[in-house]
Amino acid sequence: MGFFLYLFALARRLDAAHAAWELAMRELENARSEEGLAQRIGFFRALSEAEVTIIALHRAMNMLLQFDDVFTLDLELPDKIRKLESMVKDMRDAFEHIDERAQGKINIRGQMDAEALTIFDQPDFVGSSVLHYRGKDLHFHEDVLATLLSCRELVLKVIDLRANSQVESGDPEP
Repeated sequence: MGFFLYLFALARRLDAAHAAWELAMRELENARSEEGLAQRIGFFRALSEAEVTIIALHRAMNMLLQFDDVFTLDLELPDKIRKLESMVKDMRDAFEHIDERAQGKINIRGQMDAEALTIFDQPDFVGSSVLHYRGKDLHFHEDVLATLLSCRELVLKVIDLRANSQVESGDPEP
């Protein structure tokens, strides 16, 4: 039963990340056609949804990275996911702990670093959907969407791997 609950939780995280991604893109597009206060509110809504996307996506990626530790299936993760995991984690930490970043704190030990403030500097999100943090870029439209889709494909692969392992072992239980 733990396998399916884990898989269900993973799928739910991916659904949440994908829904937030779609909402962020819609809010961003709507805001581009607005002016004044309505435009600023729209951009803030889009950025807020981008934050939620990154937080949920990181949890899903983390669950996939830990899948073999929890359930031995010989799951091979695409390079795209491994490559972006560190950046998504750093950005997730920054968004999740934005109050600490506002104080210039870079980690839970309270270390100060001017780079912590870069989470607030998002000039390219409006024009090109790129998020920045500590000198790294995350293309919200290309990188995040591609990673979401790769993670979804992995969920299907996990189901296939599990089904194949049950057939090979003769175990009728899920």
